Amino acid sequence: MALGGRARAADPARAHLHARASGSPTATLLATVGLDHLTASFAFLGGLGLFGLFAPLPGWARSAAWSTLAVATAAAALAALLARREGAAAHAGWLARTWARLRSGLTAAGDPRVVARSLAAALLGWTAETLVALLCLPALHMPASLTVAVLMVVATTLSSAVSVSPGNAGVFELAAVVALEALGVDRELALAYALGFHLVHVVPVALLGVAFAARGGTRDLMGTPAGAPPDEAR
Repeated sequence: MALGGRARAADPARAHLHARASGSPTATLLATVGLDHLTASFAFLGGLGLFGLFAPLPGWARSAAWSTLAVATAAAALAALLARREGAAAHAGWLARTWARLRSGLTAAGDPRVVARSLAAALLGWTAETLVALLCLPALHMPASLTVAVLMVVATTLSSAVSVSPGNAGVFELAAVVALEALGVDRELALAYALGFHLVHVVPVALLGVAFAARGGTRDLMGTPAGAPPDEAR
């Protein structure tokens, strides 16, 4: 689990669908997704560590940060091991070919400029996420507090990393409510904030998904030309 990267159980399924559409090996795309989560995790830790210099973090947030650091460090060591291994020949066994495909998905890790740009983009992403959390506070009649916004990002990121429910429904709200109650926020107000904060994540993604499906994107991912009739698709 990469806390900062919000790794999800559905990542393998998405990688498989994109592999069918692009012709790239699923293992290669999975390694690329893993590298993305890894970069986001270190950016998350860097941002949280910087914030911790100016404001105290509760014990659960510090524990989450240390856990993320341990997992991210182990994942980085595994990625480094994969990147150093040479690719397998075409006639090699299944395990060797899979290992080589995973390695090919980590090519970007060998370019410091790409890694630096990825970290910068991840930091911008976490900044935007924190800004959304901050703007949701006064919108729901709560005092705007950067500390609370950061803790909401940490709590909901933790929930999404362990959740298996569609859209992280329920677990997202529970994590936000528990964190807010620990800060002395009334439960009903905490639940209202959790629902509002979740909606600003879910609604835009849902609308984009509907637009994508309407343009035939789902059939494209399945390897079928957009607009092809059912008989032709088979």
